[in-house]
Amino acid sequence: MAARARHASATLKLSSGDQRDAFLAALAVLLRRHAPDILAANATDRVEAEQSGLSAAMLDRLLLDPARIDAMAADVEHVATLPDPLGERFETRVMPNGLVVHKRRVALGVLGVIFESRPNVAIDVAALA
Repeated sequence: MAARARHASATLKLSSGDQRDAFLAALAVLLRRHAPDILAANATDRVEAEQSGLSAAMLDRLLLDPARIDAMAADVEHVATLPDPLGERFETRVMPNGLVVHKRRVALGVLGVIFESRPNVAIDVAALA
């Protein structure tokens, strides 16, 4: 999985802002379209979590329902409206020898994220990344 993620990261780095925005729009559509499958998988996760003794508060965090999936999709759509930071140059300065240097925002690569009982976090991280 890590090797595939690294390969995908290299492809994503070369994508344009328009391509990334199109991906986010497609992701939002897929979340809504596959909501029944997502809800079924979430129900299975919740049964297993309840059987393992997860607290009521944690079970609530794990819960997905149609409204939460729609909110996830809306959040993804919102990210697509944000200015694209990739390639942005900032903190430009001229060195004493005349060399102009600046910082530039670049793609991070592969992210590893640890979180608990909030399935929407995976989508949030993916959209922001």
